[in-house]
Amino acid sequence: MSQTPPPLPAPPPPLLPVLARPWALLPKLWAAMFAEERLLIGIIVVAVLACLATGTGFSFDPVTGYQGLFMANMGGVIVLSRLIFLWRRWRPSPNAWFQGINFEAEFGLVRATIFLIAYLTIYSNLKARIPAFNDNVWDEQLANFERAIMGGFDLVAWARGAQQWPDFIMLLDETYHHGYIFMAWLMMVLYLNHGPRHVRFLVTSMGVLYLAGVVLTAIWPTRGPCFMERDAYTWMREQDTSSWGSQQFLLKALNRTENALAKGTWLEAKAFTGIAALPSLHVGHCVLLIIFAAMYAPRMNIVLVPITAITWVATIVFGWHYLMDGVVAIPMVFGSVWVARKLVFGAEPWTRYDPPPAG
Repeated sequence: MSQTPPPLPAPPPPLLPVLARPWALLPKLWAAMFAEERLLIGIIVVAVLACLATGTGFSFDPVTGYQGLFMANMGGVIVLSRLIFLWRRWRPSPNAWFQGINFEAEFGLVRATIFLIAYLTIYSNLKARIPAFNDNVWDEQLANFERAIMGGFDLVAWARGAQQWPDFIMLLDETYHHGYIFMAWLMMVLYLNHGPRHVRFLVTSMGVLYLAGVVLTAIWPTRGPCFMERDAYTWMREQDTSSWGSQQFLLKALNRTENALAKGTWLEAKAFTGIAALPSLHVGHCVLLIIFAAMYAPRMNIVLVPITAITWVATIVFGWHYLMDGVVAIPMVFGSVWVARKLVFGAEPWTRYDPPPAG
């Protein structure tokens, strides 16, 4: 009798199944993402296509600029948080979301920072290409409208009179260039006391605000008094203000953009490049921080409210913005917070604290 041959052994599983079938990982990654992260991916696709449609490409160079800024700020956050963790070993806080180093919170802070850099990279690419999306400049119309509602009073020209007080100018200049340090410290408060979802809430609000702002800029491009009346602001150079150097940097960037459009070559957008007056995202940024401080850490507004007021004055004195640019930014801030809240919390009610981590 013939015997049935034994069945062949099953082939061994691949040593690296992810590399063998990388596409199989995509549904799991998508399912693991938060709603705002999925939205950001869609925005990235649209933004890249919009930039490519101008014939000037898409640049990842802003990542480096924003990374350097945030790593400096977040490095301080991490160092200080460790000292706070040590303090809490002896003096536990009943309101703290966790009392020590926790992977979920650590990963949440890093993840939120990476996505914030992604938002700003998109923003810089779009802002640098505003002349390609819309080559109109509506400063004259905006300035005339502002004077009309003020009964003919020219606030921009009047504000330049502050140049006679050099110490005041230095205060405005130093405050205006505060970078993202206040946002970094507010992120630390949320990270320490409230949980990673609240860090995401802040980052998503800021990202939505910046992207909404650059869309409005593309619809209604304006450049600001300091670029439309350059000779009226040479006193800033004489007083050695940082704002004069920043404005010169942006003018050179605008020149590169116009050359790239004229020649049909790719544009290497940089962090912080692009000229836009309407809306004032400096004002919007500060107002958003005030709202979050009111929600989570009201005592921070002892600092943030005067910082916002000084920043708004600086935007007008240095000719970055018209008054209306800041006014328009405020309702955009509230809208951005509302959108971010829907994305991060969904149908759940907003609560000040996340549930404490297990264990």
